[in-house]
Amino acid sequence: AQTAAGDITGIVRDQGGAAVPGATITVTDTRTNRQRVVVSSGDGAYTAASLAPGEYRLELEVSGFAPVRRDGVRLSTGEKARID
Repeated sequence: AQTAAGDITGIVRDQGGAAVPGATITVTDTRTNRQRVVVSSGDGAYTAASLAPGEYRLELEVSGFAPVRRDGVRLSTGEKARID
């Protein structure tokens, strides 16, 4: 059975390639402005699960680093999008 929801997942790394734990990732549905906030784990991994299909904006914040924003992340039905 196909599920309508999708996931956005990835690993937060610094410029040297090291994993960044404790980063806050805000995932915003650009159509509804609904937000989901997730935090990267000890190995830098994060998952925003069960998201409706649509277009999303990701904003990443972590102490000591400039914020990072990624617009236009499209999620299809049942898709698992990987954004590192």
